[in-house]
Amino acid sequence: MAAKREYTLTDLDGKSWTFVPSIRFMMRLDGELAPETAMSVLARVEAAAIAAQNDPQSIAASQVPFPAMAYIVARMLQEAGADADPDDVYEAVMEDLQENDGAGFFPLLGMASEIIAGGRKDDAKNQQAPAETGAKKKKRAPARK
Repeated sequence: MAAKREYTLTDLDGKSWTFVPSIRFMMRLDGELAPETAMSVLARVEAAAIAAQNDPQSIAASQVPFPAMAYIVARMLQEAGADADPDDVYEAVMEDLQENDGAGFFPLLGMASEIIAGGRKDDAKNQQAPAETGAKKKKRAPARK
């Protein structure tokens, strides 16, 4: 059995929390976001980021689902043991975006995105152990002449 992935989430106050995602948590989160899912919210964030790179003034660039992302981040922090109210997280995110250009929120958003999308592939700590090989192939007998 592979080891569970462990992530360190640093909240907007600078306090770090250890978060171990589970399928039960992710399914519960998707249910709370219905009719959306965490993955669909992430897709909207990525689409807005791409639009912003191409044309920062475009309507698509301004359609980042900050309330949904703040909710996801708050739920992950709660699961890790933080006392994180979604409304307070949203308010802190909006304040951070206005005062710090998102310097506090974007790293947290990036970590939440990694968790939703399945994690980093290059992090040695989080890589899965190689699977054991199955039954070995039998060598074929030489063909008869």
